[in-house]
Amino acid sequence: MNFNHKLKDKKVIITGGSSGIGRAAAGIFAGDGAGVSLVSRRGDVLRQAVDEIVKERGGACPFADFFALDVSKEEDVKDFAGKYVDIHGVPDVLVNCAGVADHPGPFEDLPSRDFRELMEINFFGTVNMCRSFIPLMKKQGGDIVNVSSVAGLSGGYGFTAYSSSKFAVTGFTLSLRSELKKHGINVTLFCPACMNSSRTG
Repeated sequence: MNFNHKLKDKKVIITGGSSGIGRAAAGIFAGDGAGVSLVSRRGDVLRQAVDEIVKERGGACPFADFFALDVSKEEDVKDFAGKYVDIHGVPDVLVNCAGVADHPGPFEDLPSRDFRELMEINFFGTVNMCRSFIPLMKKQGGDIVNVSSVAGLSGGYGFTAYSSSKFAVTGFTLSLRSELKKHGINVTLFCPACMNSSRTG
């Protein structure tokens, strides 16, 4: 990832920060001297993750905290943005990693609610975070990292619901990159392969 600035003393928000890629990224950012805020629906797991980061990286990062939040709920995300700014100010880096990979199976076996759940969390969760924080970040620039998947680049058997949500993230991110470049915001698309955990939010 090519960031617009050095990370020491920068403020980083990571959704899906309680486990998987989000948790690993939080440790890396904290080790590079950034203050990290982890976001997820699971407050107990978030607390454990923050405690681990403080123990491992506490000497390097200026702060490590967490916020329990369902990113699929737009109004809750708006409230979180206001709360975060009151505490830390405008973030320098936003990492949208919250997502689920549940409900694999042939298309005809999947109910519509499975498609809606994955779109609400994987796609609209990313959109909601960007919608709430981009107006703030435009004043100073920064970095946004949206986590898609290799399944958001190429479909596969049994992944019609998941791939659809991740293709949406891919298209959204590529379009957003062109819009935000003039505002000094670097937008990165990250497409990892399979992970052990199906839920990072």
